[in-house]
Amino acid sequence: MHFFSNISPGNAEPIRATWIGLSACSSTPCIADIIFAWEGTFEISPPTTFVAYEVSLGTVSGGSDIFQWVVTMESLLRVYSVEYQDLYITITAINSAGLYHTITQRVYSPPLP
Repeated sequence: MHFFSNISPGNAEPIRATWIGLSACSSTPCIADIIFAWEGTFEISPPTTFVAYEVSLGTVSGGSDIFQWVVTMESLLRVYSVEYQDLYITITAINSAGLYHTITQRVYSPPLP
């Protein structure tokens, strides 16, 4: 019996980022929390395949100067006390067969209130 497992960018829903606590910022540098969500970003087949995510966050594309290779099984991650600026998040989805797919996305910081 053969099992085929695949991870692909699917319909390529973007990684969503939500800044928390910006209303308290009146000047720079501003420190706030950010929630990243990537449900639907990766297409995993069959859907029951074990998936882990390695997440890195940096200030340059592919960078990890904020954190590197945080492993989670959730498709949501809250990061506390991040300096408010444009960021780059890299997420690698890995299934139980060892197949993986990596997406890097720029996270734009919206204007301060």
